[in-house]
Amino acid sequence: MAIGLGVDIGAEYVKAVQVRLSGNDITVTGAMKIPRDSVAKESADDPESKGQQAVPATLGKELARAGLRRTGCLGLTGRDIVLKYLTTPPMPPQKLRMFIDMQISDRAIPGRKDETSQGVTYDFRILNVPTGLKGDMVIMAAAAKNESLMNILASCKTAGFMARRLTPSAFGLARAFVMTQDIPPKETVAVVDVGHAGLEIVLVGEDTIYFARNGPGGGRRFDAGLTKAFKWTGERLRELKHNRVRLVADEATLRGPDEKEVQDALRDGADAIANGIRGAVTFCRTQAKLPRLDYRRALLCGGGARLKGLDAYLEAKTQRTVQLMKLSERVNFADSQVARVFEGEVPDMMVALGLALIDAEPECFHLELTPAAVKARRIFWGRTVYAAAAGVVFLGSLAIPFVNAQKSLAAAEAKHAELAGKVTEAEELKKDFQKRVEENRKLSLKREYYARQARLGPVYLALWDRLRTQAPKGIMFTQLSSKGQSIDASLNEPVREIVVQGHYDPVELPKFERTLQQFFDKLKDIPGIEGVPKLNPAFADTDMKKPVGCRGFEFEVQLASSQKPILVPDADRPNGPAPARSADTTAGAK
Repeated sequence: MAIGLGVDIGAEYVKAVQVRLSGNDITVTGAMKIPRDSVAKESADDPESKGQQAVPATLGKELARAGLRRTGCLGLTGRDIVLKYLTTPPMPPQKLRMFIDMQISDRAIPGRKDETSQGVTYDFRILNVPTGLKGDMVIMAAAAKNESLMNILASCKTAGFMARRLTPSAFGLARAFVMTQDIPPKETVAVVDVGHAGLEIVLVGEDTIYFARNGPGGGRRFDAGLTKAFKWTGERLRELKHNRVRLVADEATLRGPDEKEVQDALRDGADAIANGIRGAVTFCRTQAKLPRLDYRRALLCGGGARLKGLDAYLEAKTQRTVQLMKLSERVNFADSQVARVFEGEVPDMMVALGLALIDAEPECFHLELTPAAVKARRIFWGRTVYAAAAGVVFLGSLAIPFVNAQKSLAAAEAKHAELAGKVTEAEELKKDFQKRVEENRKLSLKREYYARQARLGPVYLALWDRLRTQAPKGIMFTQLSSKGQSIDASLNEPVREIVVQGHYDPVELPKFERTLQQFFDKLKDIPGIEGVPKLNPAFADTDMKKPVGCRGFEFEVQLASSQKPILVPDADRPNGPAPARSADTTAGAK
């Protein structure tokens, strides 16, 4: 459910309607219709009122007196509002806005940009109309000078009313018609609000608004013709125009020269209405490139449409069906006092009603001319106020939790100090434990090393000693194991096939294979070794531990026997066997 307020400021009356919208259910909760004469009298002493005649100085007070909001949608009319149609091939939204800005800004409304005007404000909508084989988009755009719009907003502020939206009044008439009247399928209707000083003309289809703009004409032309012909003025003019005078379409029915003179005085205003409708259709055909656009019937509303015989005259003039608009049963009234504002054979509150519907549902089809700077400022202050209010409420709600939190904080700090002492004590115990674990690990490695040395047989120790002592320069043997398993796992079984692993420096020993083959030739002559050792070409040293820049290798040695220590160290050495190299001693004992 949404609530909206629409304000229509005319030449004779200031009209305001407040609605409550729930889906398609429309309920008028408040309405106001005040003659401009009485409003002008109240603000006659205000010197600024002469330059701000569009907005009465007491508008805010009158709205409050009628029980209405003082924030809503204000209808715009007059020559300052320019309607323009553009056609363009389909393009992305960002490029489309650039195209429209180039076509409208400072072109639709000529004028020099300065610090006061700051250009123009415009809005646009893409029409849902067929565009032929090219598929071009038809765009309806409205524009107005920022200087004029800012003056209107300043007048509203002075009058105590905030115009939340500025919208051409014709779109209010279109919205009221769409929401309250039935539109037959595939029919285009011309809706005309005949005001005192102008016309609001709308061309509406089943699902498209083709045209929405104000035009010259209105009831003032009827008054001017009668005053010129008969010198009628004031209340006498209104009485005779509404009750005694009738516009006749067929001059043959006139009974005398006086009646013909009356008809001549009224025809200028009626012809202006017919020309306005015809001009709207022609404008759409040429500007929007809709050559087949036409309307089947016209609906009249507004105070100027109460002239008797106006509908019949326009029907004969335009050769189209012309009817007086009736207020639909879709509109509900909160009470009888509100309903009395809408009383009359021809409704004259349709524009204000439509503006209220736009304010309640701003996503509907309309063009909004509120300056961007004003929008940005309102959004900023609106968010700031709500954020500040929310902050105050939030801080107030935190008072009791804050007191409880202080108590809990004191208890938590005491508990934290106690736990901190225990954590420090636990960290010291942890360090002492880790130190003991490291000592045990080193002892375990040392124990394992000596246990392995004690379990190795003399044959394998002698073979390892012979390999290490006769290794060529640049080659280091690092591991001795039986083929398929380690030696210490095979002490209870004979082991003859031995796998030897090592590494070499390719920089120091560029001809590694040749050097290793010469080493193999020496090994085959050693007693206890059977055949020539074989290098494993498929060996991968990716998982092997070796110095940086070295490469790993692996070869197999076949023993003649594993039961007898036939392979013994050199007994002829004066100092015994040559000591093994210090590097990789642990690894060689594996």
